[in-house]
Amino acid sequence: MPAWLVVVLTLTAVVWVAPLAHAEPDTSQVNSFIAELNKRGADYSTREAVVNAGELICTELRDGQSVAAVISAVKSGGFSSRDTGILMGASAGAFCPDQLPTLQRFIDNNS
Repeated sequence: MPAWLVVVLTLTAVVWVAPLAHAEPDTSQVNSFIAELNKRGADYSTREAVVNAGELICTELRDGQSVAAVISAVKSGGFSSRDTGILMGASAGAFCPDQLPTLQRFIDNNS
């Protein structure tokens, strides 16, 4: 299975169940984000590093970077295709729910 398809399929699963959140991450959002990563078995080095990555994903999406470019950046940071999809969906669900439609459009156009 191509790596991009793994990202799309994993992202699809996470976006469908992503909780809504406020614009500013707080402790409950961070905890929800980490819980989602752990529930889905995502591999990450440290809590701080993955939270920073999640917040950066939202910043890049809000700054107009394409989903494909953000996926590429996350993967170049050492995440597998599967974990990239999980991280993208969990980040949007916890830190930038306003970007869920952007991710959904990407999924719809690539699945």
